[in-house]
Amino acid sequence: MNKKKEFEKVYSTYYKQAFYICYSIIGNYDDAKDAVQDVFINIFRNFEHIKEMKSYICMSARNLSINRVCRKHETVELNEDIAFSTLSVEDEVLRRERMEKVGRKLSLLSEQEKNVFTRKFYMGMDYTEISAELNITESTCRVAFRNSLMKLKEEDNV
Repeated sequence: MNKKKEFEKVYSTYYKQAFYICYSIIGNYDDAKDAVQDVFINIFRNFEHIKEMKSYICMSARNLSINRVCRKHETVELNEDIAFSTLSVEDEVLRRERMEKVGRKLSLLSEQEKNVFTRKFYMGMDYTEISAELNITESTCRVAFRNSLMKLKEEDNV
């Protein structure tokens, strides 16, 4: 197999996972997509030298996202449209409130339920993939996902 085909396989296999990592750190859809593209550009450039692809992608996505967030906080843009827009401030407050609410809800789940839920819901993995990654049975994955949904819905009704 040539480099391009191997890279395409890696890209299709790990894109969702890399995006989830970037988005969970950056918190902005477009910036996370940009970060994932940078991750895969770096992978393409160093493809022959990468020994453990999944670990490399996860660490690269994490580090690149953290660097982006740090750089963004250090840089203050003086764009008047953005600086004086009350809508962007309100959106940011609402986003933070939603993130806090999601964090509180996820804290209700056991570690196994949280692991299964995030892989199924955010990463789009199927039960076979989740069971292989977490080293548990598919039926355990299904039960954990169902339980997590019930707990999260129950919390909404309180």
